Amino acid sequence: MRSAAIFTVGSLDFDARSGELRTRGGARRLEPKAAGVLRALCEDPGAVVSRQELLDRCWGPGEGSDEALTQAVAQIRRALDELGEPAEAIQTLAKRGYRLNAATEATAAAAGGGNHAPRVRSRGPVILTVLLIALVVLWVAFPHELRHAVRHSLGLGPQAQVAKH
Repeated sequence: MRSAAIFTVGSLDFDARSGELRTRGGARRLEPKAAGVLRALCEDPGAVVSRQELLDRCWGPGEGSDEALTQAVAQIRRALDELGEPAEAIQTLAKRGYRLNAATEATAAAAGGGNHAPRVRSRGPVILTVLLIALVVLWVAFPHELRHAVRHSLGLGPQAQVAKH
């Protein structure tokens, strides 16, 4: 999934291009190496990614250090925690590496690399459903009063019929 640039990590959106973790309540930009580590973990969620593989992918073969990787993972965990996602979403496996345990989803970036807009769910259908249910409940609970009010508001009351004759 190396073509994906936007990942959903638990309740957060992670833009791997900008290194930004976003939620409705705010955003946090990761340093480039930390963003690279999170991207590598997002590209293979649930799998153990070895320390050496992370060092090679994010710092380059023969570059980086265990301490630098530990600091990058600590920065990711702090950012997750600050944005309301559990820091334990990144699990350390002694002498093996790291694993991303948060629910993760990758989204292919649109061609041209435009800004990623957060997904917004329309509340229209929910509101319409609630209004229809309320109308049915009122119609059943107060059939005479409601029908009278509807007839009156539409000008179909008894006065209107008498005036026509």
